[in-house]
Amino acid sequence: MVTGLSAHILTHSQEKQLACPHCPVKMADKGNLSRHIQAVHLKKVVRTCEPCGREFLHVNLYKYHMLSVHRIGKTFDCDVCVKKFNTLAGLKIHKISLHTNEKRFECGTCGMMFKLKHTLRTHEKRVHSAEKPFACGQCPKRFKSPYGKKSHELTHSGQVFACTTCDKSYRYKSLLQRHTKKQHSSLGEVGMEH
Repeated sequence: MVTGLSAHILTHSQEKQLACPHCPVKMADKGNLSRHIQAVHLKKVVRTCEPCGREFLHVNLYKYHMLSVHRIGKTFDCDVCVKKFNTLAGLKIHKISLHTNEKRFECGTCGMMFKLKHTLRTHEKRVHSAEKPFACGQCPKRFKSPYGKKSHELTHSGQVFACTTCDKSYRYKSLLQRHTKKQHSSLGEVGMEH
């Protein structure tokens, strides 16, 4: 249920007409722009934690802090399992991810289906995009994911992943796993038979 339907509809479109006077950010909603300016540029404190004195620029961060640190506030409980969440959005994501089988979001490129829209977006960026936003801190290589970057950066540290069955070692853990599966999986199966 929303009040001001026309303003709400703008939040779903790509039309972001309201420009921040301090940075290149543009938004469709006046309230969101105002909160952005207050928190990011003016650093206006909206809540202060009484027990520890910590100051917060956004009310949701304050609520999260109160729940996670001081156990004060409303939790959102899953009615299927025993998990509790600090936000309603967290509960919704949990229920869709773990307690439903419905996949409603389809990749326009490969047809894969996803339960969550943000999972689809991540898939599109990492699989179908040429964009590589994660840069190695020690060489010019770039990666599609933080995991790819971290795995690569281990090669600069000199760390190697040694096979426990033979004398081979690899610069990437994934290469060791492939080697183990290809070269030694039949040994494990034979050993299990006896």
